[in-house]
Amino acid sequence: MEIIWGSRKGNMRNRNNDAAALWLTSEGMAACVVDGAKKSESSGGLERKNLSCYWAESLVDEIRLLGAGCSNREIHNLLVRLHSGLRPAYIKDIASYQLLIIDSEGCLRVFHVGDCRLGVGGTNGISWITNPHRLIDELPNIFGLSQFDIDSATSCLVRSLNARRFVAPDVVSINFVCDRPLLLGTDGYWYEVFSRQIAQCDADDDSSYLIINPSLGKFESWTVRNLSDSPNFYLNYRATP
Repeated sequence: MEIIWGSRKGNMRNRNNDAAALWLTSEGMAACVVDGAKKSESSGGLERKNLSCYWAESLVDEIRLLGAGCSNREIHNLLVRLHSGLRPAYIKDIASYQLLIIDSEGCLRVFHVGDCRLGVGGTNGISWITNPHRLIDELPNIFGLSQFDIDSATSCLVRSLNARRFVAPDVVSINFVCDRPLLLGTDGYWYEVFSRQIAQCDADDDSSYLIINPSLGKFESWTVRNLSDSPNFYLNYRATP
């Protein structure tokens, strides 16, 4: 299995607020990609880990303890518990995330909130498995809207990770096909870079992708490549306790 994390700060951003984390074993895996909004000032001026890194790392560390075969209810309870710890440090932050879990039986589950997306590669390109939670996707049509209104609705999340209110994720389950690559992308990647066919270095928003290519085997062995321009990638490959 080959895994590639590619992440780049957007030209209109002061720092890269995307992050990814992985947990890998011979019996399954978990991956989390998070797209954070601009970091707010921390209380008392103290420096802290940004929400994207904190959420991604915390989730995969906890999934390691539960195991890849954990139930959806266990995941929901975990999300509620971790969310309760976001105050007060992240009270002004918001983010989108996707949590991907693949167990030893080949069941793939993705838990998602916001505008990150999961896609499956094929001969005809990417088939998107999850849909973004944006205002533009809630509108019956965009006929008659100005370009400004369209751009605003595209960037406006109707569901997000935020400390003020817990938002339950959508859950999608599919069978994991070992000869097709998976792509987890932030909106800066799938909407700006991939859809518009521009280079990552030309993107205004932070753009990040996590590619999981199972062509080298399922969970027997893996190769991980980190192509990020920032310290926003976390790997946990310890055995399940």
